[in-house]
Amino acid sequence: MQRFDIIIVGGGTAGCVLASRLSEDSNRKILLIESGQDTPPNNIPKEVLDSFPTSYYSPQFMWKDLKVRWNKKSEHAFEQACVLGGGSSVSGMWAMRGFFEDYERWGIQGWDAETIKPFFNKLENDIDFSSDKHGKSGPMLIRRHMKHQWPPFCKSVGDTLIKNFGFSDYSDINTEFKDGVFPVPQTNTTSQRISTAMAYLTADVRNRGNLEIITNLNVNKILFKKTTCLGVSTEMGDYFSGEVILCAGAIQSPILLMKSGIGPKDDLLNSGIDLTFHNENVGENLQNHPFIYLGAHLKEEFRQPKSLRPNAMACARWSSSIGKSDMLMLIINKTSWHDLGQSIGALGVAVYEPYSRGRIKCTPSGFDINFSLFSDQRDLLRLVEGIKLSWSVLKTSSVSNTWNQIFATGYSEDVRKINRFNRPNAILAKYLCILLDSSKLLRKYLYKRMFPGYEKMEKIITDDSLLFEFVKNNAVGMFHPTGTCRLGAVVDDKCNVIGVNALKVVDCSIFPQIPRANTVLPVIMAAEKIANSYK
Repeated sequence: MQRFDIIIVGGGTAGCVLASRLSEDSNRKILLIESGQDTPPNNIPKEVLDSFPTSYYSPQFMWKDLKVRWNKKSEHAFEQACVLGGGSSVSGMWAMRGFFEDYERWGIQGWDAETIKPFFNKLENDIDFSSDKHGKSGPMLIRRHMKHQWPPFCKSVGDTLIKNFGFSDYSDINTEFKDGVFPVPQTNTTSQRISTAMAYLTADVRNRGNLEIITNLNVNKILFKKTTCLGVSTEMGDYFSGEVILCAGAIQSPILLMKSGIGPKDDLLNSGIDLTFHNENVGENLQNHPFIYLGAHLKEEFRQPKSLRPNAMACARWSSSIGKSDMLMLIINKTSWHDLGQSIGALGVAVYEPYSRGRIKCTPSGFDINFSLFSDQRDLLRLVEGIKLSWSVLKTSSVSNTWNQIFATGYSEDVRKINRFNRPNAILAKYLCILLDSSKLLRKYLYKRMFPGYEKMEKIITDDSLLFEFVKNNAVGMFHPTGTCRLGAVVDDKCNVIGVNALKVVDCSIFPQIPRANTVLPVIMAAEKIANSYK
């Protein structure tokens, strides 16, 4: 078999960055292995290109049959990218850095604010702001829809938060670390997404003679001689290298470590896995941003124009009763790619500084992924506060004139089915949209069928015991799993896996604490930082 200097496992957000940067040295031979399909420059799937996250609703870009538990015994489907570009190819394209204070809290040498700032700048081509606080020549184009561009529902909610609820109004969440209403920075142009696969694995990069990219190939485990990594075992055979970098994400990276014998000794041995190195921290510290939303069937004149593709252009950040700048409200102008989604807006609320921690556990029957979303009751309390605020905003006269009906919903299997990107769903959604618009009586009947219990929200919102139970049963995690191979416990400050040689992990699993941000930009920053250490 051909031997490489470095094998990168996972062509997701981080893997594409590392493959590009490390192959800049022509003397270094790099192999990038991705389980999902390629998105080559001359043939990018239209769903991935769309600046509305249509690819998120396309099962061919996701891990099949991935199940997790939120805070109950039952399992739920969980969408995680399985495609070149990873989360950056299927996510909502939000480009948030988080607070620099978030990284200071990690307490890890070399990950302080002053050290990481240059790597945020390095990845950026921010077309809205010109200062030394932003990058202008990086691969990732970042832009915003400013307030005058917001569609009617979004503008109404934003204005109401400012005028009626005392929120401030500001324009740059990535350098102004305060509460208020702001435009969402995004990694897209007016017509298409910018993923790390598009930005970092350009045609010129792919033509480098020292970079090989293999897609649609699963890595089964990491190969070791005692505690020295030799390469990886795949469905197509073994590949050998001087070093392996795992970039498979907060779900798959710890699973690959455990499959390869790195993890809690008793769990591995009980599952029939030979021990390479005992580390009880592998799979621990699983975090996410807990999330719930209220939907609003919008009046036709308040809907987003079809020519405007992104689904959310503004957000609000505020401090809860127990935290500082720890909450986020997503002002969503349309909730799916089809006509029905075009007619439904939403206010989503999320705890962006959660205290709860879950775990990925190796068992004889497989891997149990349990987020334990409300293992710390402070997260539940704050989400209840957030949904009360959202309800109050929607009921304010300046916003209530934009909608026909408000309701609570979630990522149920019925919602998943109708949101899958295909022609039959487009036709069904079109007719459902027409029916919902046609009469109040018919709308009430259809809501009852589609969103059981929606008519009880008036009662639930005023009864704390009912509301707490409602939130506990309906909240989910966002698509931001982190923390399972954390710095200082599973990897050292250079991202080397502790206890073994020639193995690194570089992805969102290394974050000791989830930043107050969507995770794509922090992951790119981490990959840029580690790539720079090879120079």
